[in-house]
Amino acid sequence: MTLTVVIFTSIGNLLLKIASSRVTESGGRLYTNPVSIIAYGIFAFVAFLSIYAMKGLDMKVFFALNSLTYICIPFLSFVFLKEAVTRNKMIGIVIISIGVIIFNF
Repeated sequence: MTLTVVIFTSIGNLLLKIASSRVTESGGRLYTNPVSIIAYGIFAFVAFLSIYAMKGLDMKVFFALNSLTYICIPFLSFVFLKEAVTRNKMIGIVIISIGVIIFNF
């Protein structure tokens, strides 16, 4: 369940990035952009899903697993937005991964 929260949070953030890029190019309003509205809907869904996911986990475990969002977002940005994956980003991803593994053992 927590991994679903991570995936949907990452998708919501990706959609906000896409919406902000489109609004900047077109000069429109960010808050009324359809892509932004979809992202906000995803975040509302994630809020309820998080409550459900926390019922079965300790808070510390839920939030440690939720930090996997910081790994998922650069991956989605690379695939869909063609953003560069720098050496520093890779080091950060490795550190976060090690931290999650150590924390959960």
